[in-house]
Amino acid sequence: MESIVLSVGGLLLVFFAIYYGLLEKRLNQIKRQVERNHYLLREIAKKLDVGEEEQNQKVVELLAQGKKIEAIKEARMLYPHFGLKEAKEYVDAMEKQHKGL
Repeated sequence: MESIVLSVGGLLLVFFAIYYGLLEKRLNQIKRQVERNHYLLREIAKKLDVGEEEQNQKVVELLAQGKKIEAIKEARMLYPHFGLKEAKEYVDAMEKQHKGL
């Protein structure tokens, strides 16, 4: 009986290791796809002559209104690859750049 339990446990462990590997591979594919899409969006914005300053205008406006949390949310929408930490650092840098805010 004990050997059956160990065999089933071993099979489950192998199954989960394979499943985890497949999930990790798919997650990496999705990350690359998001990065590619972000690059394409930046290139399209350049061709349409939409400068980064124009894209960030909403962030600057929110900072001027004292709405830092909303500015961080806006930064994450503008730059989907940003995590919360990166978005906050970006907004902090924008705040320093526009010192009068």
